[in-house]
Amino acid sequence: MDRSSRPGTARPRPEDPLRLWTIRSDPERALLERRGVLRTDGRRIPRYRQDAYAWMGEQLAKRVGPPPPGCRYPLWAWVQYGGEGRPQPDLRARGHCPPGTLAVRIEAVLPRRSVLLSDFQKWHAVLNRTYLARSERDARAFERALRRAGVTDAWPYPEPFASRVIQSWERVFELSDDEAWWGPARERQLQAVFWELHAAQVRRLTPFVSR
Repeated sequence: MDRSSRPGTARPRPEDPLRLWTIRSDPERALLERRGVLRTDGRRIPRYRQDAYAWMGEQLAKRVGPPPPGCRYPLWAWVQYGGEGRPQPDLRARGHCPPGTLAVRIEAVLPRRSVLLSDFQKWHAVLNRTYLARSERDARAFERALRRAGVTDAWPYPEPFASRVIQSWERVFELSDDEAWWGPARERQLQAVFWELHAAQVRRLTPFVSR
């Protein structure tokens, strides 16, 4: 990966290129080649994940720009799948797509201004609708506040706890904070969301059978 495409490069410019990798089914690959652009309508998102994906879409619209007409959910990709040293998704890993199906790893380069980066491990707080703590001390303080208020540790929380949880999710976009709690930034898994992928942005296609 060249220096200009690294997420940790100091003071990146909006026009700088960002290299990323997205896993797509073979029908999606064919659609991209036929139409020249790939977007998602969200029909394949499991119902229990739709709220989290919609929240990320709202963040993308607020931080990067509004979606194309009729597009609500963003596309997902990896920028650091295994840290800075192993950015590409490992095709030997399980779970990329349903087992036994033909899929493709797409390597693409997009303008940084069109992409929103986030920490994959932190993203699980949004998926699981839990409080995203800054530290172990912060996590314990929130748990104590719940107990004092007689609130069970289950979503949805009453106010003001629900708002505190949702506000905490914005920390998924903090990529270089407390390393003692989250580990070194260069070793983290970083994901990217964006509204659309154009065929002209594709640099390499690697077909594989998902495990």
